[in-house]
Amino acid sequence: MNSVYTCEETCGRLLNCGEHFCDRDCHTKDCHPCNVKIDLDCFSHGKTKEWNCNQNEGWNCDDLCGKVLECGHLCDTKCHDGDCPGCSINKNKFCFCGKVEFGKWSCKEERKSCGEQCGQKQLCGHHCELDCHDGECLPCDEESFVHRKCRCSKSKVKISCIDLVEQNGLVLCHRACKKMNSCNNPRHRCKNVCCTENHDAQCLIPCGAKLSCKEHSCPEGCHFGRSCLPCMNITWTELSCRCGSQKLLPPIACGADIMISCNAVCPEKRDCGHSANHRCHDLRSECAPCVEFVEKPCVCGKVSSVKTHCWKKDKNVSCGQICGIKMECGHMCNKPCHDHENETIKCNLPCIKPRPDCKHECGKTCHYPEACLHEEVYCSKRVKAFCQCGFVSRILDCGAPEWKTNPSSIFKNRETFYKLVKARSMRNERFDESKKMSVLQCDDSCLKHTRNEALRQALEIPDARSKVEYDTWRQEYHNNLCYE
Repeated sequence: MNSVYTCEETCGRLLNCGEHFCDRDCHTKDCHPCNVKIDLDCFSHGKTKEWNCNQNEGWNCDDLCGKVLECGHLCDTKCHDGDCPGCSINKNKFCFCGKVEFGKWSCKEERKSCGEQCGQKQLCGHHCELDCHDGECLPCDEESFVHRKCRCSKSKVKISCIDLVEQNGLVLCHRACKKMNSCNNPRHRCKNVCCTENHDAQCLIPCGAKLSCKEHSCPEGCHFGRSCLPCMNITWTELSCRCGSQKLLPPIACGADIMISCNAVCPEKRDCGHSANHRCHDLRSECAPCVEFVEKPCVCGKVSSVKTHCWKKDKNVSCGQICGIKMECGHMCNKPCHDHENETIKCNLPCIKPRPDCKHECGKTCHYPEACLHEEVYCSKRVKAFCQCGFVSRILDCGAPEWKTNPSSIFKNRETFYKLVKARSMRNERFDESKKMSVLQCDDSCLKHTRNEALRQALEIPDARSKVEYDTWRQEYHNNLCYE
């Protein structure tokens, strides 16, 4: 078995850098690369930087070299090792527009113009119309416009060449994005104009909703669809009841649903003079309203003493009775107790003014101070018409005024009382005032009835119909069907 012997002294061999020696204990393998920190200068400017000794090949500082060349110009290449390259101005043998190359050119000579049209394409898409020139091309005139797609590619905008160059080719439309973010929160919509943002990414808008404590806002990021966490703030103010017998010492979580329980009576004095009759509570809640009964006159003035709770004493009190004050339209107010003088009341009762033709009531909802439109509106009251003998009867619509023609009338193709009156007047039939409702024509049933009635009287058969007793509501219903 081969054994390796070490003397445990410092190695001392020359490292790969050729300047420093190995400071490790005696070892068998090759020494490690030199890792001594040295200050190393850059190639062109002498700027120092801490560097490992085994990497002392040099470094560039990325600044321009700036050394003076033989022609007198400065080297415009970045910090470099070795000699500077040739003058870069000498390489550019073209004219200003770059179309013509000059064979003999020296960096000491000024750049020349070829005399031809520049023709360089500008940002707006037009070509420069000036002769070959030094510097940037002049913009187009104020009357030159181009159509370009906006940034969001949803609109094509007409823009002047001057504005396009000033905006460095950026074209914006006036379309507001209003697209919903990935959180699907309807309040977190994009408000950018001509937007190109990625709305599928995570929403970074803070929540900002009021927490349960009603004092602080949610500091989390958008979490639409999930409730906010409880408020993490802490209150350092002690809580106590109104009488001070029960206390809760801090720290107390903000918005904590902690109610102090006290069995004593609330000591607060009311402005109304009544004593409190509710339990003591903490300072965060208001006292319950006073429920003692007091008396005050009603709003209409009919009752001088109406009982109400003390906390309602500043409000109007109603006695519950119907107002009954006569209004300008002639109706009596049917609203319950209220301030009739200071309220604007719209009457909803039917108009009771008689029509000039049939003497029936107007029937429309009260339209004071507007006049009734009797000549334009047909009467829709139901009347009971009879034949000459009184046996045949029928319930008809009044239909007045019949002499007015209205194509949109609901009675145009319907038999009405006034149509039958007009037909009777055209037949020149004479009738008594007592038989003004006899407008129907007698039919075969009338002859049959007359014959049966004569036969009954001849045979002295009593009329059993006269002994029939009807219910009161039937009689009232029958009487209400006929409006004279």
